Amino acid sequence: MEGNGAASGQHKAKIQYPLEKIKNAEIREDDIFLITFPKSGTHLLRYMMLLLLSDGEEDAATVDGRCVLLEIALVEDGDDPVAEAFKSRYADTKGVHMETLSSPRFFASHLSYNLLPRQIEEKRPKVIYVARNPKDLLVSFLNMRRKMPEFTLYPITLESVVDTFVDGSFNPFDVEDYGSWHEHVLAWWAKKDAENVLFMKYEDITRNMKDNLRLLARFLGKNVSDEVIDKIANLCSIESMRKSAKARNDALCECLGIPTTEHLFVNKGQVGGWKKHFTVAQSKRLDEAYRSWMMDSDLEFDFE
Repeated sequence: MEGNGAASGQHKAKIQYPLEKIKNAEIREDDIFLITFPKSGTHLLRYMMLLLLSDGEEDAATVDGRCVLLEIALVEDGDDPVAEAFKSRYADTKGVHMETLSSPRFFASHLSYNLLPRQIEEKRPKVIYVARNPKDLLVSFLNMRRKMPEFTLYPITLESVVDTFVDGSFNPFDVEDYGSWHEHVLAWWAKKDAENVLFMKYEDITRNMKDNLRLLARFLGKNVSDEVIDKIANLCSIESMRKSAKARNDALCECLGIPTTEHLFVNKGQVGGWKKHFTVAQSKRLDEAYRSWMMDSDLEFDFE
């Protein structure tokens, strides 16, 4: 985003986050982090978490700024102009500064483990990590990026996305700091037994929403009734989430200069939806890479 591009919301350059500031950020023990590789269910978990913390009150859960992107929260005047322009235009991040947020603070992040604040290890805040099988992840990514033609540096086809995903050059949202999917996921899988870490899988959540809401509630220290769990489960259906996400969705669409009729945050959310999009050759290629990545790990994903 250069020159007039920044003003129009069109994105023509890679985002450079203030990585040194992020690494040295002051963390509080009562902070809560939601960490995901892009398109792994970030919006769903953000909504589940905020609904649980507000006892199912939807208005409280959807207030702008309740759960902000860590890498954007630390952007200030003089930082990368692309990141600065995005922060200044988008309602969820405009005027937000990490150090002025009241506790408990809620952050989302797509950054790889090695780029997150050092104090996460020391202060041990609660970390919720959500992983998704890579085939459905790529289809979700592709659907979102096709709605944002001005937000990409390379052609968006499933073939090109699979190519870059397998060879390690996949660059979601034109940000290089997210790293490769398997390194991102495996770094947090190695931390899954830590008391301050909850590792969740998107497929498990969508198939058994209520049990996973209870799991998340216990981790957050919330005592929630079955009635509230039922209410939140209904609010977390795809159709309900599309409605609840409308204001946030419209704000981002306006920021990016695309029609507000597009659903950027909430797609179909299907497990196994990749089968309608992948060719046999594309599926085989990703399977081979997946087996290589997971060779020394007991982490497994459901693909259908």
